[in-house]
Amino acid sequence: MAKMTKSQMATAKRNEVLDMLTEYLTDLDEEVMRESGNTIVFPSVDADGNELYVKITVAIPRGDRSGEAYNGHDAAQAYEDKQKVIAAKREQRAKEHEIKVAEAKRKREAAKAKKEAEAAERAEILAKMEEEGE
Repeated sequence: MAKMTKSQMATAKRNEVLDMLTEYLTDLDEEVMRESGNTIVFPSVDADGNELYVKITVAIPRGDRSGEAYNGHDAAQAYEDKQKVIAAKREQRAKEHEIKVAEAKRKREAAKAKKEAEAAERAEILAKMEEEGE
């Protein structure tokens, strides 16, 4: 048997995984179709009954251009770290929003109280004027 190149081995592994996924989904009565050399699709239905397609792409990453090999564990950790940063930013924005909403509410209540005080003062002045006019 002739020795396979890295590219041929990667293609063989990708096809093996695609075949496993196709077999699994077919066992679940899904209509699986091969879209390209590394992609399968199957029709599905969303919660509202609309037809849509699920697309699964299988890739065998090789690494970056500097020659460093791809490491799935490092990539997963980087993704997890990024999600933590995003969650922290989202939480910070939510806190800032709560502060802004509370400040706006306080300002509205202060303006309302000022208006009511002014209205009460005007009513008092009018009442005094009416008393003096009698």
